[in-house]
Amino acid sequence: IIVLDISGSMQSSFDNGNATKMAIANEATVKLLDHLNDGDRFGLVLFNTEAHLKQSLEFVKDIDIDKLKMDIMEIKANGGTSMEVGYKMAIQQYENIKSKVEEEGYDNRVIFLTDAI
Repeated sequence: IIVLDISGSMQSSFDNGNATKMAIANEATVKLLDHLNDGDRFGLVLFNTEAHLKQSLEFVKDIDIDKLKMDIMEIKANGGTSMEVGYKMAIQQYENIKSKVEEEGYDNRVIFLTDAI
C-alpha cells in the first residue's frame, strides 16, 4: 500500500527544482505500477489532515491500471499533515483482507511518500 502525502507542503519544489514534490510523488507512484504483476496487490491511501482511500487493496489484475494512473497524475496537494490518519487507513486495508494474505504467505508493505520529517 502506498500512503501518499497530499498536504499543502507537497506543492513546493525540492531545492532548485522545477517539479513539485507532489508531481514527483505522483510520477513515482505511477512508475511503481509498471513493476507490479497481476498477482500482486496494490492499494493507495491519500492523506492530509484526513485520509482518503483512492484505491482499495486489490489484485493488480482487478484494477483498471490505466485509469488509476491518470487519476494519480491529477492528484493535487492541499491541507495540513496527519501521517497517523494515513497509516491507520492503510492498516485497515490489510485488516480487511487479513485471512487471505496470511494464507497466501505474501509480504506486506506500507510505503509512505511524504516530505514530512
